[in-house]
Amino acid sequence: PQQQPTNTPRTTRRRRHTLPSVVNIKGKHPDNKKRRNIMSQQFFARILNHVMNEVVVKGLAESRMFQRFALRTHNNVQEIKKTGTEYMSQSMDQMEKEMAKNATTTMNRKGPPQPPVRGVPGFFSAFAKEVRKDLGMKV
Repeated sequence: PQQQPTNTPRTTRRRRHTLPSVVNIKGKHPDNKKRRNIMSQQFFARILNHVMNEVVVKGLAESRMFQRFALRTHNNVQEIKKTGTEYMSQSMDQMEKEMAKNATTTMNRKGPPQPPVRGVPGFFSAFAKEVRKDLGMKV
């Protein structure tokens, strides 16, 4: 006896079609094994990374060649910082003099005030003002 289709709407809720959960003989889901493998791989990778890090760091710390390299690099960085600071202070002094000169010539002019400098020179003059403010220098 087959049921004949009816034209009445279904009032019951349809269940989503899902595949039955696959369970192995021991009653455990097969994905758990994959998860355990991934976790153990991560654990061994961390241990290996830590051990290799210790070996490399100790080896480099005891190496005379690496010590010379590190010392030379440190000295070069310090020298570059020193020359950069000197150059920056000289250029800021020069820029300050130029700005003072421009300010006095602008004050002596008659007529409408001039708009600020635009473009790259305007950017650098505004940048120099901000740096001077940050360093506590006279603006």
